[in-house]
Amino acid sequence: MLDVIHQNWYLDFEGEPLYVLATKLRNLKKVLKVWSRESFGDIFYLVEGAGQEILQAEICFDKDPS
Repeated sequence: MLDVIHQNWYLDFEGEPLYVLATKLRNLKKVLKVWSRESFGDIFYLVEGAGQEILQAEICFDKDPS
């Protein structure tokens, strides 16, 4: 992840210092979203799937608590 940040932070942008900072942050946000999706997948989908597994386990336990 640090490589991704480093590669994108040191891109050259021209303009006022605050404009350059805002542009770098906006660019980095886009890159980190892609990195996160590639690294971890769709976490909301994974959480939903885990919730369904828990629900099924609770149903099985209610039917036979042993």
